[in-house]
Formats: sequence, C-alpha cells, structure tokens
Amino acid sequence: MAHVERAIAATPGIHRVEVTFDADIERVRRYIPATFGQLTAVSATTTHLMCFAQSLPWIAGYFAGIPLPITILQPPALKEALCQLADRVADILARSAVEE
Repeated sequence: MAHVERAIAATPGIHRVEVTFDADIERVRRYIPATFGQLTAVSATTTHLMCFAQSLPWIAGYFAGIPLPITILQPPALKEALCQLADRVADILARSAVEE
C-alpha cells in the first residue's frame, strides 16, 4: 500500500510545489496525507514537502488552513496566489462587518 501512496504522491501536475514546515514530520503528517506529496524530515523541527498541484489558488487555500508555520520554496507564483487569497479574505471580512 505504501508503494501505491508514493506513486500517487509523485504523479506530476502543472505546478511543482515545495515548502517547509516548522514542525516535526509526525506533526506535519496529521495535515498532509501520504498521497498528497513526499514529506522529508530536514531536522527534528523542520519538514520539507514536495508535491504537485493543478491549481495554485487551490493549494494556497489548503496551506492557509494548516495551523503550522510554512515557508514557500517554489514556485514563486504560489506567493502571489496566497496574496490574492489574503485579499479575498479581507474583502469578505469587510463586506461582512457588522456595525454595533
């Protein structure tokens, strides 16, 4: 089964994505399933993820929902997708503001 999970995780997509998490690999595994990508322990407190994504806006939203510190390594366009997501969230909050 592990072989199948690794094969699924290595399936190419449009965008090769690499990030690091400031967390140990076991903690990261709570949020990143084996079929999502390849996790590698860089140190006792840092984990590297390499995966593929069809949509940068989608993966930006996915990463935003993970409550761990994340550093984007590549692609640079993922940073822009996160900025667009932040703008969208700010717009939703502004439209939803309730006056007291």
